[in-house]
Amino acid sequence: MQVLEQVWSGNVWMNPPYSQPLIRHFCEAVADRYESGEIKAACVLVNNATETKAFQGMLKTASAMCFPRGRIKYHDSTGVPAKTPLQGQVVLYFGPEKARFAD
Repeated sequence: MQVLEQVWSGNVWMNPPYSQPLIRHFCEAVADRYESGEIKAACVLVNNATETKAFQGMLKTASAMCFPRGRIKYHDSTGVPAKTPLQGQVVLYFGPEKARFAD
């Protein structure tokens, strides 16, 4: 996949671009790379759009998920609060330490 040329290994934190087709490419890649053993564990922050193909694809492979009580508040590169997303988010966890993720 040309848009994802970097090697991923070990533990991965991912907040993918939310535009199509990039989000689909990133979400497919994290699930595929976890299943293949290329990455050991991953946390993925995405909108909780549970009906989308990208979300459903990750859900098949994810070990656990967490729905935060409120919307994630983002900051720009200078630390200034940025716009709050219009949707709620979810963190999907891929890995063997589900209890640790839950804590």
